[in-house]
Amino acid sequence: MNKIAILGGSGFVGSYIVQELLKQKHTVKLINRNKVSLINQNCQQSVIDLFSDNLYHELQNFDCLIYNIGIIREYPSEGIYFKAIHEDLAIHAMKMAEKAGIKKFILMSANKVELCRTGYEKSKFAAEQHLINSNMDWTIFRPSIIFGNPRGKIEFCSQVKRDIINIPLPLPLFFNGIKLSNAGSMKMSPIHVKNVAEFFAKSINLESSNFKIYELGGANEFSWREILQIISSACKKRKYSIPVPFIAIKLLASFLDRFSWFPVTKDQLIMLSDGNSCMSKKYFSEFDINEIPFSVEELKYLR
Repeated sequence: MNKIAILGGSGFVGSYIVQELLKQKHTVKLINRNKVSLINQNCQQSVIDLFSDNLYHELQNFDCLIYNIGIIREYPSEGIYFKAIHEDLAIHAMKMAEKAGIKKFILMSANKVELCRTGYEKSKFAAEQHLINSNMDWTIFRPSIIFGNPRGKIEFCSQVKRDIINIPLPLPLFFNGIKLSNAGSMKMSPIHVKNVAEFFAKSINLESSNFKIYELGGANEFSWREILQIISSACKKRKYSIPVPFIAIKLLASFLDRFSWFPVTKDQLIMLSDGNSCMSKKYFSEFDINEIPFSVEELKYLR
């Protein structure tokens, strides 16, 4: 049994990580800026200003800190920025963890952040670099697309259903350049949220995971076209599709992504345009995890 503190334990992925930690008999403390409903009363909960030095006191006598706080878009009108959440707060947590004598730090990052094309990627990559140069044992996970029952939170497939499948328009098959044959061809490697949670929980006591970066995805790649087809089938909807050039939707996003009601940002489109795949089959064996496949059967929660 270990004593695990987690920042970002109440969101979509975080709630599954907490559930898996408790399943493995760890002592778990959620540290949040606001009080949240606990999924299990065996959890401890502390409510503090995460940017304050009070975080140091909350981390004393704990073995491991998991940093799972993240946002998918900025909200300038509310003062919510990638750098503040992914970089500044993460680095503050690392400093407080080192001061408190935390042995291991586990960081949630994202696939392809090393490309540093967007503010999202740059801020997450900066946090990675700081952790790598720390004095703690560390593990960094870079998931591809994460799917699974959102339980009221934000999740990829549910968003696709809401913003693409449910609207009375054909499915958009995005493509770069002028070749229509490339429409919807970019690849992704969806991974189930329960598997992501297992990777986090098992890495705590797996010494071979120390000082490693894991790009997490499912064992199979799917094109954007295939992903839309699978999600549509799970929703029991048949829809036509049309090619849509990235340049057109990026131009539209340049004007509208400052509004929260617009479903996608220019930065998200930049990251989507190059795909989001990775080969992770060997990691399932290393961590002794059985993969939950991306399939219509596993997307029943969309109905």
